[in-house]
Amino acid sequence: MNTPWFDEVQNRFQQQDWRGTEDILLNAIQNEPDNVHPRYHLANLYLFLNQPAQAVAVLEPLEDEPSTPGEYHWLLFHSRIEAGELTAAFLALNKAAVEDNFTPPRLRLLLGSARQAGGLVLARRLARVAGASRAETEIRWSLRLNRVLRLLPRSMARGLISRASSVMIRQGRWRYTRVLLEAIWPIDFSNPEWPRRFVQLEQSSLDPYDPQWRWLRNWLLIALERDPDQPELKRLLLETLFDMERWHELVDRVGPDEQDTGVLLLRAAALANLGETREAESAYRELAPLRPAQCAMSLGLANLQHENWSEAESHFTDASTHARENQDESFAFLAEFFRLAARRLAAHPDFRDGQSLLDELCGFPQEIDPRELRGAVDRTEGCPLCGLMEDGDELWTDTNTGWTRVRCSHCGMIAVSPMPSQDEILKIYTRDDRGEQSVVRGYRDQLLDVLNASLETCRQIPAYIEVTDWGADFDWRAFEERLGEDKCCVDVGCSAGRTVAIFSRFGWNAEGVDFDQEAVAFAQAHGVNARVGSIDDLIKQGPRYHLVTLVDVIEHVSDPRRFLRKAYDLLLPGGLLYIKTPAADSLPHLFVGDRWLESVEHLLFFSRRTLIALALMEGFDVVSMQRLMEPATHVLHYEQWQRRRLPGWFRHWIMRLQAGDSMRLLVRKPE
Repeated sequence: MNTPWFDEVQNRFQQQDWRGTEDILLNAIQNEPDNVHPRYHLANLYLFLNQPAQAVAVLEPLEDEPSTPGEYHWLLFHSRIEAGELTAAFLALNKAAVEDNFTPPRLRLLLGSARQAGGLVLARRLARVAGASRAETEIRWSLRLNRVLRLLPRSMARGLISRASSVMIRQGRWRYTRVLLEAIWPIDFSNPEWPRRFVQLEQSSLDPYDPQWRWLRNWLLIALERDPDQPELKRLLLETLFDMERWHELVDRVGPDEQDTGVLLLRAAALANLGETREAESAYRELAPLRPAQCAMSLGLANLQHENWSEAESHFTDASTHARENQDESFAFLAEFFRLAARRLAAHPDFRDGQSLLDELCGFPQEIDPRELRGAVDRTEGCPLCGLMEDGDELWTDTNTGWTRVRCSHCGMIAVSPMPSQDEILKIYTRDDRGEQSVVRGYRDQLLDVLNASLETCRQIPAYIEVTDWGADFDWRAFEERLGEDKCCVDVGCSAGRTVAIFSRFGWNAEGVDFDQEAVAFAQAHGVNARVGSIDDLIKQGPRYHLVTLVDVIEHVSDPRRFLRKAYDLLLPGGLLYIKTPAADSLPHLFVGDRWLESVEHLLFFSRRTLIALALMEGFDVVSMQRLMEPATHVLHYEQWQRRRLPGWFRHWIMRLQAGDSMRLLVRKPE
């Protein structure tokens, strides 16, 4: 772009001089009133700074100009959605839906918005372009029902859909409910009942692995536009904004006369997350008489941020005391963990070994000697790690399958006991009601994002960083350079093939296998080298891989020792095995309690000790072990976790102290 101001804008932006960038663009707009480019860049700056209303104000003056490009209309539409100006956004949907501007994220936003606007014909076209067969089927049925409803008197159509959707929601039949509501919505657009029903549907059908907060927030805005006097929906909107991490919008929507303690806690946490630390701390002190444990915990976390270790310890002691007075033992445990951390940090400010604190609090053994376990006989019953478990401790019985989780008293391994048969396990992955679950849960969109991203963007994708970035523990770049151009890897349990696609883009001969036929079919349709199968189908080829990845897989197998033996046999000497799996000795697990174990498809729950022991038993050398925080944790355990409304410092310190609920382990086959 050959303009006198563009290079300076880039320089200022790279220097994070937002005010300087804004001034240059405002000056360019004044000097070149008919030029769309400075307005476009300024709007992008405002979106980047979470100021969508200002982006709308900058873009609107050229909206009706015939020469305004489609990209400009897209950005204005996006800004209006972000600003909550849904009516104006929906009216301009057709201008924004210009096909040569389509990318997967844009298609997702346009498709969802068209459905919320009642534009079923446009939504069907967008679903077809996006390859969203599930959405296209739903919209097609909604259109057919819509034609029938238009033949009926309005009151009769309302009554039929109202009764039928109530029944469907009670039965948990979300797709049918959506078809019914989307059929009546374009006919009865002003009726406040339907947005409230959509809110109920979005809440009830929320998938913790792929929560679609945006659509719940939009339906709440639409419902409140139809009927503003609904305090329960106003509170729900603020809670949803908190879940979406829309801190600016949340703070702006809390009035100065607000008296609701829950709302004020949301505001305090949002202020903390915006970096308004002093204002947040002041809010917590004012709220302390009403919510003493929660406010003391938040003030303790604030003092950790300030490195005021002794004051932090004092606040955590108060939080623990108040929690025990309220018989909230899980919160008391949390406060005690951070109290010990503050004390350790006072002595060693670079302290990061939160696991040692958890071991101390829970009496966990420090390590397991794999030599004691190597002689364990492979058994069809008993502990899958050491072969014992006759006197294991029962922890939890899954409400879906009836399977009981037991902790082995010998090695500490947590597993389903008795272990179900392979046929019973396979039924989980092939049952009729599973449908497109693995594809729907974000994996499809994640694959499309990888395929459409630049190489530099791919390097920033967490799934790639988690496999390749080990800091001082391992030099990944040197490892790749030694392998040259013939480097081979396989992702076992690849789902829709995101990891396979990432490594293919970086020059690996990458492939994947998975049981899930729907996910593999989607991967293959997008050119990813994936097939239906298991590790047994790979083992026949002998050792040929430099890297094997097991991402959220090892917890699904009934015999982890044999499984890792097969992974060992797939690797060439010096090859790497990457394992990612939930951490049973993590702070989130111990805070949430045994309900953390309620996952239908998980047969095993490893701790740091049991996972390392397993790898050593099967002949691997440990390269590095690190901890992560699972993005779905706060939604999966909403009542115990997210509803506490703690500021982001909470998550930050769990990660800094390496106490998160997901482990990543890198091991090597000896040369």
